[in-house]
Amino acid sequence: MLSGTKGSGRSRGVRLQARVTTACAAAVAVLIVALTALSGPASARSAGNRSHPRHKRSGPAAKGERKLSAGIVIKLTPPSEKMPQTNEINLFVPQGFRDAGVTMPKCSPTSLKAKGPKGCPKKTVVGSGTSIGYTILGGDYVVEHLKLTMFNGPGGDLLTYVEGKTPVEIEEIVTGLISAPKGFGREFAFAIPHGLLEPLPQAPGWLQTLNAHLSGRVGWLRTTSCPPHPWHLKAELGYTNGEGVSIETELACQ
Repeated sequence: MLSGTKGSGRSRGVRLQARVTTACAAAVAVLIVALTALSGPASARSAGNRSHPRHKRSGPAAKGERKLSAGIVIKLTPPSEKMPQTNEINLFVPQGFRDAGVTMPKCSPTSLKAKGPKGCPKKTVVGSGTSIGYTILGGDYVVEHLKLTMFNGPGGDLLTYVEGKTPVEIEEIVTGLISAPKGFGREFAFAIPHGLLEPLPQAPGWLQTLNAHLSGRVGWLRTTSCPPHPWHLKAELGYTNGEGVSIETELACQ
């Protein structure tokens, strides 16, 4: 659920729901997107994996800029050995949005890998979340509950520490590379590491739900005042079979 809270004043939450059927066995069941004080139509289309060149990102705050709280909820269909795994998640936010990561305290990936979340300064924590994954053990599907902690990393990119306790002990870092593609304010590109796609040898892992939230209090994500034109948002999911889906929506600021 992408949700926004603009510094002060009264706001409303609007939820948009888009159901998508794809060539890869309906791997995406539903993506829920919401922004405060926004509304608009949603559409979907199939798409393959895409990437954009990384551009220099702005540093100092713009006039009238406000901190924004944001998050996303993704729900996928139950796992199946015939179904591809999700190995890429790309999120696109509108022009007028930016991250302030280049000016904030940073967490070292080396320290995070060696010590876990305790290895990074508290001021580098910019968000948190949960996820549910599945793997196959002994021929049976078993659920894995995962805890997510997001840090501001080198160059202002996002580091997400993924931690699971049972039935498989998981400690993985997912790096979110951030760029400023044409037509959008930011793209957040997450490549799922092998340790999550195969938590144990010969035991593939599937993502089923993702619920992540960026703190507005921290101010990592920011936006300018309400524009006269609709905001354009997009999410792309890529799969291990090379296919993917793209969901787009326009949200009018009110």
